[in-house]
Amino acid sequence: MPPYALKLTRVDEYAMQNGSPQQFIINTVTQLGRIFKVTPASPNCTESMLQDVQVAVQIEDPTRVLSRNHAAIHPPTEKNKPFAIKDLRSTNGTFVNGRQLEPNQKTFLHDGDRIALYTGAAFNAEIVDSAKNPNFGLMVGYFKDRAEDCVVDSSNEFGDELEKRGFKDNLTKLFHEQATRKNIFKAIEAIKGKVLKDGLFVLHFGGHGGDKKLRLGEESLSARELFDALQGARGKILMILDGCYTASFGEEELPPRSALVGHTGIAYAGAAGSIDPKDNQDRFYTSRAITKALRRRRHGIDADQIVDIVNEDPYIMANKTVAECHQGGVSMIYLPSICEPVDS
Repeated sequence: MPPYALKLTRVDEYAMQNGSPQQFIINTVTQLGRIFKVTPASPNCTESMLQDVQVAVQIEDPTRVLSRNHAAIHPPTEKNKPFAIKDLRSTNGTFVNGRQLEPNQKTFLHDGDRIALYTGAAFNAEIVDSAKNPNFGLMVGYFKDRAEDCVVDSSNEFGDELEKRGFKDNLTKLFHEQATRKNIFKAIEAIKGKVLKDGLFVLHFGGHGGDKKLRLGEESLSARELFDALQGARGKILMILDGCYTASFGEEELPPRSALVGHTGIAYAGAAGSIDPKDNQDRFYTSRAITKALRRRRHGIDADQIVDIVNEDPYIMANKTVAECHQGGVSMIYLPSICEPVDS
């Protein structure tokens, strides 16, 4: 795997109409098309053409001119060689800097090239450092009943620890009125386009749960809707759901390469002290327990260890609530070690 990656930034009219444009970061053989499943859809695209594809990126196409399997990006096979693109015998063609590619023939890509999947989507290509900040996080919080700052403070403390572990500049935060279904789905899609196969996507929720749903004021997000949105993510996924009865999410089929930490009963929030003894603000007990453990440990913590730590916390034990971990097709997912100097 090369130490650099190819970043594609969407620049067509559809991208501009939807605020921040789609971005994809690629460092493995990747299919571009209308679906994220690596399967041939017609005799034009054969199994042999897709045999090296490891992941697939779904591209929104209101014009409906993209093929299901439109093109494939190939990383260098030798040091200092460029990335390449190959048209998968798409119906309407693939273009680089205005020139249409021959089907099933690799064409080298360079920094600044413009890729067009006919008129369905266009991207600018940029070579980036793939080792920089490989991990991404999404912090979601909705807690309007009382102590609104509780969810923000608890989430931000946890986020501070993530920043020391390879998430710096890659944390998206949606609190209260920003924590809507639309914004959550949009944030997940943006992160899916950037997290690489060897990266980690942490989704943290603080707020009310129940009936296999996350409560978002007048809205809610079901386990199935959340897991469907996470389908197609290339990296591993760690979901920490600090809400009541969120362990029941594990009764549904989890996305591949994922783990979920949730509660079998009520998840408590209240005056539990804080990381800082001078701060007496309310906290979500579970998020606080995890943050305290991360501050004590410079090394990685896996999902099962997180559960053990939570269940040993005196505030959790006093309220007789229990956390559980569910795994989706992986044996272990780690919150990584500290990767930058921190104050002792």
